[in-house]
Amino acid sequence: MTAAIHGCSLVLAHAPDLVRHGSKPTREDAADQIKPALRTFEDALGYPPHQVFIGNLSPGALWEIERPWWKSPAEPKTEGPFGVFIDQDALYAQMEAADQFQLLHLDGREPANGALPLYRNGSRAGVMDRAHELDESLSASVLLENLACKASGALAVEHLLQTTGLAPEDVLARYTASRRVVSVTPLPIAAPVKPARSRRFGVAIAFVLLLILFTLALSIVLKPRGHDMPQELSKALLPASRLVT
Repeated sequence: MTAAIHGCSLVLAHAPDLVRHGSKPTREDAADQIKPALRTFEDALGYPPHQVFIGNLSPGALWEIERPWWKSPAEPKTEGPFGVFIDQDALYAQMEAADQFQLLHLDGREPANGALPLYRNGSRAGVMDRAHELDESLSASVLLENLACKASGALAVEHLLQTTGLAPEDVLARYTASRRVVSVTPLPIAAPVKPARSRRFGVAIAFVLLLILFTLALSIVLKPRGHDMPQELSKALLPASRLVT
């Protein structure tokens, strides 16, 4: 099977009420300071680089637009060849649909037990619950980011299928086939073989021991009697007749 790229899809989501939960606004507690500078959906939609991002303008067209670009809006389109531009309500709806563990609650409730407050048009909208009180990777802020990525990613796949005309079941079938596990029969494990060097070393030691024992036995058999004794002791053991000169 040969892989091929049939298309691509990008998603831009305008969610001004989630900006307060970004890394820097959270560290500096700057939610109230940045609120007056937030752009409306219409302003963000007409921002020329955003229209380039979803394919309605070429990157080279930005050279012809007076800067700063936000002062010269382009034609506002929510969909382009490369993707879509959605508002905050659409993003929240996608996040609710993707919330498998029911941690997102857009019912206006107050935050408690480590939950993160969520807003809609500046007013309290609900909370994002945490999944564990000690695991930082399951905190409400981390799960909110993950859920937003999951929701926007699913929307990108939907747009991709629409623009390419690919059938979802065909894509899923090919993906499943590519991940099919192939069974592998393990090779038999051979019994460990002792190296020849250790056998030769043992034979050499045995030969040396035998040689030493043979030498000792031979020296005992062939050594003359009495020659290894002191002269006085040797004379004392000789017969009396041999002592007469």
